[in-house]
Amino acid sequence: MFVGLGCSLVFASQGGIYILSNLSIQIISQVNLPFVSYGGASLLINFIVLGIMLSIFRNTNIMKEVPYKKQFVIKIEREK
Repeated sequence: MFVGLGCSLVFASQGGIYILSNLSIQIISQVNLPFVSYGGASLLINFIVLGIMLSIFRNTNIMKEVPYKKQFVIKIEREK
C-alpha cells in the first residue's frame, strides 16, 4: 500500500511542480513532465515506477473489496 502511495506521489509531485512552474507560481526547475518530456533516464524510471504500480494493482484484490461494483454491470434482456 505504501509503495503504491509513494509511486503515485512521484508522478503527482513531478506534474504539480511542472504545472506550478508554467503558471509562474513557483521558480522554474528542471523537473520533467512524466511520459511527455524528453529524456531517456527519466522516461525509463517513469516506466519502471508505472510497472511497479501495475504489479501492485494486479496482486491486490481491490475490486473484491468494493461493495458497489455490481451497480455498474449492465444487463441486456432479450424480448421473447
